[in-house]
Amino acid sequence: MCRLNLNFLLFLFFLVTVCKAQEKKTVYLIFKENEQVNCVKYNSNNNNRQDRSTSTYTGVMKKSENSNKEIVFSMCREKLFLVKDTNPEKISTTDVNELDLVKFDYLIEEYIKSDMFSKRYVFDKIYFIEKINEKEYLKYEVYWEHYVHRGIQN
Repeated sequence: MCRLNLNFLLFLFFLVTVCKAQEKKTVYLIFKENEQVNCVKYNSNNNNRQDRSTSTYTGVMKKSENSNKEIVFSMCREKLFLVKDTNPEKISTTDVNELDLVKFDYLIEEYIKSDMFSKRYVFDKIYFIEKINEKEYLKYEVYWEHYVHRGIQN
């Protein structure tokens, strides 16, 4: 009986630890049209998730509208889409200063560490922060879409 209780407690401890490790966070990134950004890519061309070797290169931030009238943020051969039925929120410089901002390569590195197939579920929420004037910014809630580029998954 005591051994059964011990095994059950160990199982519960393991379960709680695994659940805690999977907690996702919200990330904020500054978006500046045509600004250069550090990119990270897998070195493997065979989509082998076991090969986690990477290299870096420089990309450019772009914002566009696709044929479905969706706002698309592109950088480093990655696409992030404005969440449907949401509008950008105006925020102040003070609000931006309180955010824990990350660089784009952080998203890629966390995706590689997560060992998830879908990039969409690596983070709880992703926001792009775009400056519109000296005192105001727009905050866009976006989602990261997994897609194939020239037959190679990014």
